[in-house]
Amino acid sequence: MSSSALLIDDRGRVWNSRSAELRSELQCLGAGFDFVEYTIKNLGFVGIGKRGSSAATIKLRPQTVAPIAFARLIHWLSEERLARTLVSVYTGDGWQHSLHGTTLAAYRAITAAIRATNRDGNFDHDVLSRPAAISLLPQDNPLRQAFEYWRSLGGEWKGSAKLSELGKILSNRYVLFELRAGGEFIVREFGEGLPECAVAWLRWAIGQRVQDQPDKRYGWSCALAYEASVQSGTPALQDVDAYVQWWKRERQRRRYKRLLLPFSEGTSLPTYLLSASVEDPSIDLRSAV
Repeated sequence: MSSSALLIDDRGRVWNSRSAELRSELQCLGAGFDFVEYTIKNLGFVGIGKRGSSAATIKLRPQTVAPIAFARLIHWLSEERLARTLVSVYTGDGWQHSLHGTTLAAYRAITAAIRATNRDGNFDHDVLSRPAAISLLPQDNPLRQAFEYWRSLGGEWKGSAKLSELGKILSNRYVLFELRAGGEFIVREFGEGLPECAVAWLRWAIGQRVQDQPDKRYGWSCALAYEASVQSGTPALQDVDAYVQWWKRERQRRRYKRLLLPFSEGTSLPTYLLSASVEDPSIDLRSAV
């Protein structure tokens, strides 16, 4: 079984952990200490150990990890299909280790460790959200109407005919995800009423995971929100204020309400999740940041 050890530096560059060039650049050739551990603890680097095609170790210090190193780690994590990930976090009490069976769980552990140090996990607040009350939506709001329709179905998946009806209610501003084993959300269908910047990616993304979209941080934040809704088994409404980098587009700010509707097929756990949105420029979650 092959293995490799990598370092992501504070400029987002990926190095073999044995690189003499990196040691020379940092003036650490022949240093009499653990070079890899030193860079992680003091220089904001991230360590990655890969064993075979499905197991990895990630090492970082949340208090000092460099934002660009973190961003590069998220890109790397998005490209992997890991069955086991050991996340090692350095704190004042030494190394703390946790083993995870999905990349989403590993991502959650990493961002939780960073938030515990008063760093929010995306550093520059690219994606902000807060819960909202469905009951406060006007009766004629399409998200409220979609929720009422979901309730009339008892949350049961009734096939494409019901999806067509939901599409009409939502002016085709939705994405349907299938929930796979391991907690992956796979794009199945979408409505053409979504912003063109999103539609351009979704046309390519059928069968892809939500976090495979061009902006990895935005994709991971969506996955975490979807996971919370599926675990509760109940609809969720959120205000979202996000800067998103779409494919071949300039970085742009999107402010919208997002409704998440979990559907099941005669099982206790949801098998589909419908995400619907309505643009709302009155949402401003940045004034308090």
